[in-house]
Parts: sequence; structure tokens; C-alpha cells
Amino acid sequence: MSACSLAFLASVLLLAVVFALLRGSTSRQVAFALANAGFLASFDPSEATLVATAAFLFGSWGLLALAARWPSGRSVFVGVTGAVLFLLLVKQGGTDPRANVHSWVAWGNTIGLSYMVFKFIHVLVDVKEGQVPRLSFGAYLNYQFAFFTLTAGPINRYNEFEAAWSGREASSPAPAGSFALWNRIFSGVIKLGIIAPILGTVIATGAEWIGPGVAPLAWLRALLQFYLFPVQIFLDFSGYTDVMIGCAGLLGFRLPENFNRPFAARNLIEFWDRWHMSLTSWLRVYLFMAAYRHVAERHRAWLRAAGYLLMGLTLVVLGLWHGLTMGYLVFGVVSGVGIIATRMWGDVLSARLGRAGYRRYLAHRGVRCAAVLATFHFFCFSELFFALGTSGVATLARSVLAEAARPSTAGVPAALARLALLSAAASLLVLGYARPWGDGAVGALETTAPRDERLLRSFAPMALRGCVVGLFLVGQAIGHAGVRVGFYRTF
Repeated sequence: MSACSLAFLASVLLLAVVFALLRGSTSRQVAFALANAGFLASFDPSEATLVATAAFLFGSWGLLALAARWPSGRSVFVGVTGAVLFLLLVKQGGTDPRANVHSWVAWGNTIGLSYMVFKFIHVLVDVKEGQVPRLSFGAYLNYQFAFFTLTAGPINRYNEFEAAWSGREASSPAPAGSFALWNRIFSGVIKLGIIAPILGTVIATGAEWIGPGVAPLAWLRALLQFYLFPVQIFLDFSGYTDVMIGCAGLLGFRLPENFNRPFAARNLIEFWDRWHMSLTSWLRVYLFMAAYRHVAERHRAWLRAAGYLLMGLTLVVLGLWHGLTMGYLVFGVVSGVGIIATRMWGDVLSARLGRAGYRRYLAHRGVRCAAVLATFHFFCFSELFFALGTSGVATLARSVLAEAARPSTAGVPAALARLALLSAAASLLVLGYARPWGDGAVGALETTAPRDERLLRSFAPMALRGCVVGLFLVGQAIGHAGVRVGFYRTF
């Protein structure tokens, strides 16, 4: 069931109404469990799929019970090793549904089994550390299969979910809060279902519009792929996240944010603190910091070098998390090399300029503009391997070089002019979005405004976006608007 479909949005509305009418936590738990089961069934799992999923669920619950009874590093090691091996088995087929893998493996990619594995490891470590006071099978089952995090996160914390599940912190939102949540849902649908697919079409066919009469337009296609795919995947994934955060909020559950204006980042370290934040936070806590503490306790002399290396390896793991393919590996390696270079450059500047000089350097508006553009373009470069794979990048590069060796005279000057215009426009858009010359703060609804004004300011944008979404759903119903499964719903 697509997050942009009328069936999904109508189901969320119905479930929100049911939650508002129900008063007991038990009745809400039953309604929520039925909604999760219905969402899971919409993927049409086979018998083998259900058996494999049940094996993972009951196996992970058994390991959690073992860690709760005998909390030790050994139980965590056994659990993490088993979960990682299971995830590697799933990832053997990458994310291509045509891959020759078992049906339950392909289905596991579809529902985001890697998110379930990461959530299990988080609960396992926290149980071992004594940070999970209430561990129940019902809460864990619905934590793993919650429809608003099942396919693509965000990776939420078990304790926060359990507090809402048990009714200790869950509550129906106030009218102004409901308007804001529906506003966010509608915004997500517009990004995920309308703008992102349009960008995908532009990437595929836009070269013919930019440079008519110039064949084969490989360099124009490369430029569109370079600039627009990162924006497309951002709108796709952040739109999906907006929809699910809004849905969860209507039911009284709070999900972590996943994006914080990533293209406003001035370096790669800051970028990965703003992009897919729930995943990068998980990797930072359970991979980077765990390994860094181990080095700090045993090999203090190698701490700085180990810090650089661990930062790079964390990005490599992030790349391979998407699938065991050469393209994702190169994406992770390129990102890791970039983040290591960023940290080393910052350390060199800090040592040479001193604290005061380094602060002046960071505050310089020209430096900030250049840094934002450099970060954006480096990420665009790394995303080529993410989107096309190594063979696709090599094919595109050969086409561009071959085209450069024998250029056609007809139409090339005009196409070059449009190319320069598009590059300048992309840079200006990034700078306008990032606003590196200011503080970069994002405006928010003031909580001190009068109640009626807050309602109006929440309702007006919600109504406008709702009209756009309504037209989109009508077009979808009569067959003039297609909704594809988002790119990130395959991990």
C-alpha cells in the first residue's frame, strides 16, 4: 500500500478517529495491532515469507529474553552476530526485485527488514545495559511492525514507543496539532507523489528539451543525473518521512526527525548529521562510539588515527547497508574518504589558525558559501554511484568522453549556454536554500501566538496542500497520475 494512495490516507483518517473515540489503552492497542496487520498483509506475503518473518521475530525475542535474564557482553555478541548474518542473507540480492533470490528475501527488502534488524540490536544493547524497564512481547511485536516505521523508518527508540503503546504518554492531538500533522502529511504526499516523480521524468527525458538537435546528449543527461537525482531522492525520502511522522502523531506516537535541511550543510560531517538522521545517529551510537571507546580504553596512542578510520568505516557500512553491490560500496568509500578529509582539514586549520582564527574562518560569508556548494557537489558526485552503480557510471563517463571527442557543431553553442545556465541556477538554488550568509534558522509557528491565530496559520497551509493532494488523488483514481513506490522503500 503506497503512502500516497487514497486507501492509505483514508485508513489513517479512520484509525485516527477510532483512536480519538477509544479511551482505554487496551482497546487502542488492539486497534493499532489490527492496523499493523492490515498494512503488513497489503504486501501480499507468501507462506515462506511469513515463516521467515516469524522466525526472525521469535528468534529476536528469544535473544532479548536471554539478554534480560543474563545480561552480558556474550549475549549481545550472539544476538548481534545472528542479526547481522540474517541481514547479510537478505542483502545478498541487493534491491533489484528481478534478482534471483528467494521470495521471502525479496519481500524482506521491500518491508525494510534492515530497519527491523537495527531496531532489534538497539533494544538488545539497551536491555543488556538495563535501560529497558518494561519489555513485553506485544509492545515489541508492534514496535517492529508499526506501519509508520515498517518500510523505511525512522528508527525510533523502544522506550518512547512503549510509553505511547502503554498509554502513559499517548494522547490525541489538539485541533491546532491535528492541523499541523495533516499539513505535514499533505506536504509529504506532494513531495513523494508529485514532485519527486516529476524530477525522475526530467532526469530521464529532460536532455531532449535542454539541447534539441544535439545527439546523443550524454553530457546533458549526466548533468541532469548529477544535479537532480540527489534532490529527487531527498524529496522522495523526506516526503515519505513527513507522511509517517504525521500519521504517527495523529495516533499519539512521536517519531524522530530524519532530515534537517541537509543541503544547507557546510561540510560532510554536518551533512550526515542532517541526512537520514535516525540511521546516522544509530550508526554513531552503536558502531562508531562503541569502537571508539574500545580504542580509547586500550590504545590511546592511536586514538586520533583510529577516529579518522572509524569515521570512514562507518560511512562504508552505511553504503553497504543499502545492499551488497559494488555501487553501494563505492558510494560508501567515497563518502568515507570525504568525511575523513573533512575532519583532517578541520584539525589542520584549527591547529594553524588557533581557536579565534578558526572561528573567524568559519564565520566568513565567502567561505561559508563556498563550503556549502562544495559539500553539495561532492554529495552529488557520490550519489552517481548510489543511483547508477559502478557499471552505470562507467558507461555514462564513456558516453560523455566519446561525445566530447567528436562534438556536433549544430546546436552545441546553444546547449552549452543552457548547460551553464542550469549549473548557475542549481548553485543559486542551493545557496538560496542554505542561506549561508545568515544564521540559517527555519521559521516556526510561535507557541505564544493567540490560539485562533495559531489555528488559522495551521489551517490555511493545510487546506491549500489538501486541495493539491485531493486533485492528485482524483487524477490517480481516474488513471492520469501514477504513484510509484519510493526509492528508499527497498531497504
